[in-house]
Amino acid sequence: MSSRLTPMEENPIARFNLNIDGTNPDIELVTMNACALTLQEQFEKTHQKPNDTLLAELDDPKILVDAVSGQQFSVLYLNRFAKGRPIIKALSWSVNHSTHSGAREEAMQTAIQTSRPLWVINNLSIGSSKLTRDQRKSLESSEGFSAIARPLLAALKDRCIDEIDIDGTSMGGRLAAALAALASNYGIRVCNVVIIDPPGFENKTLRTITLDFVGEDARLTKYVEFSHEPVVLAKKEKPVGSVRFFFRLARVDIRGVFKSYTKAMAKETLPLDILAALKTQPGMYITMIIGTGSNISSPKKVMKFHCLLPGELKPRFRLKLLPGDTHALGGGSSKRIAWHIKQALQA
Repeated sequence: MSSRLTPMEENPIARFNLNIDGTNPDIELVTMNACALTLQEQFEKTHQKPNDTLLAELDDPKILVDAVSGQQFSVLYLNRFAKGRPIIKALSWSVNHSTHSGAREEAMQTAIQTSRPLWVINNLSIGSSKLTRDQRKSLESSEGFSAIARPLLAALKDRCIDEIDIDGTSMGGRLAAALAALASNYGIRVCNVVIIDPPGFENKTLRTITLDFVGEDARLTKYVEFSHEPVVLAKKEKPVGSVRFFFRLARVDIRGVFKSYTKAMAKETLPLDILAALKTQPGMYITMIIGTGSNISSPKKVMKFHCLLPGELKPRFRLKLLPGDTHALGGGSSKRIAWHIKQALQA
């Protein structure tokens, strides 16, 4: 079964911009056969069971502390005895690394497939670590995710971490970009950043971006394991999961954390963070992976930003487009997302 093309992909000019025909060298269009492996080979490479050590680490969250501000971050420190450059994973807004099965599975698969130390960071106010009142105000201002990135970078530096890679999905992509933009101020070198389907390439109202997230639920596709082929949701599977989640979250904290994070995501500040990161980290590469059918990442805006990048920076901002995918790779499996992260970090 092949991916359905959107109207944008059917337009000849858009086809060039998307590199559907392979004529635009600046864009990499990821096809369903991007692995260049047989289904059995894909299975063998991705379906690896965690060892006892990794399972123990998944159930042993740690606390990172910024000594100056006292800000605490709850993290899962996986592959902690492995060699190599640490990967800092910024999670999407709604998940807790200790209790959310999808987050745990993605963290586990990323650790298995990269075989590198992995720090999985809970967002503040998810779990035990809380946003301060000043951080809430800063999130809603032009400072945005820098308010969280600064104490997190300071806490990493306190652990003598001088060189990192970063990956983040959805809102985690906003934090990943802010971390990369500010890391040089803390003497931390960033080599690679992987950002998957982030908001922030256009200004939106609180209501609009909330409805965009809710609207994604009806558009999400499921994937046949290892084949990457999209399967339309069966009619009996009512697309109400996201709606229920957002209304439940709104009832609990509409005036606090939910509002602050959503306002931060609704601001068009992501391009500024990306430009700052590229300029302050000369050897760094950023890979952005988005689905062409996403409500959240505004594919047209991302492509326009990519086209307008200065020539000296453009080769270090790599754009991967997944035809037909919706938000966060269309609800793809954790192994699939981990595979894309691994490929981007190796490129």
